[in-house]
Amino acid sequence: MHSPFDSDSLQFFPLSPNFPEGFNGYILRGATVQSYSSGTGAIIIQSFIRPEFSIQFGIFRFLSVIRMMVGRADAGADSLLTLRGNIQVYAGRERQTLRAGAFSFCKPEEETISLRFGDGGDQQILEVSWSAEILQEALAFFPSLQDLFADGGTARPSSPLLLPGRRAGNQALDLVSTILKSPFTVEQTELFFQYKVREYLLVLLKEASLDPSTSLFLTNREISVLADLKERLIMNPQTKYPIRRLALEAGMNTMRLKLAFKQQYGETIFSFHLGERMKEAHRLIAETDLPTKAVARKVGYELTTSFITKFREFFGYPPSQVKKKR
Repeated sequence: MHSPFDSDSLQFFPLSPNFPEGFNGYILRGATVQSYSSGTGAIIIQSFIRPEFSIQFGIFRFLSVIRMMVGRADAGADSLLTLRGNIQVYAGRERQTLRAGAFSFCKPEEETISLRFGDGGDQQILEVSWSAEILQEALAFFPSLQDLFADGGTARPSSPLLLPGRRAGNQALDLVSTILKSPFTVEQTELFFQYKVREYLLVLLKEASLDPSTSLFLTNREISVLADLKERLIMNPQTKYPIRRLALEAGMNTMRLKLAFKQQYGETIFSFHLGERMKEAHRLIAETDLPTKAVARKVGYELTTSFITKFREFFGYPPSQVKKKR
């Protein structure tokens, strides 16, 4: 987490390195403190930052709207867990809500992700970050989730969160309580946290993998892009569509585009495109007098033999058996 600022004036709050007077909440052992207190509210951020991981616990009680950046640009991944209140997460023009008791993962790059607070209530959030090495070590046990951290965890999708907010289970919440109530000395807590953040990552990945609704969160822009792509495949089945070019046009990495299309329409881009080519070929054969060679060209095949093979594989019979419609 970085210094919070007022959303209207864009002025950063002057933070003190001490707890506000009378503070009696959780104390993250060994962490640095940044706080601000006034008649309109209070901010308390506790940070335990190491090269391999970081733990940050934020408490916000504010009447006006404030925002702050989150995430480490050098992290393999970040997790956000809302312990109290609902928090809005922004990345560019995209916005999502992380509700109380929910967690998700994000992939910040150059501090592009921000949180919005300020409904007059008490809002608390825990942010834990892991290095790419720790993330990949844990992901080896969850192959079904590896695509959510596309390109080895270095590419960030356009949406703020990699997953829709998931309800944190008791195991995750118990771990959070243990971290915030470390029974050890400051010196011992260093080693304690090294183990606990790894355990916490494993628990979150397990909860995400066990959820049958595990899926990519698609923004409105991405859904629109996918719909346009689908229409192009239908209207121009003869065109070749290299996946790299499509991903560049869509503003996604190739893995996310492929997963998003399959999630949205139930089949891969290649499979959908092939189906449209074959259906158009079948229509041309049935409704026109074009020879097979000409039909093959119209649906993008240079070799007639390759077209006939694909047609037979798709329909179970060759083009010559299609009955003409009169």
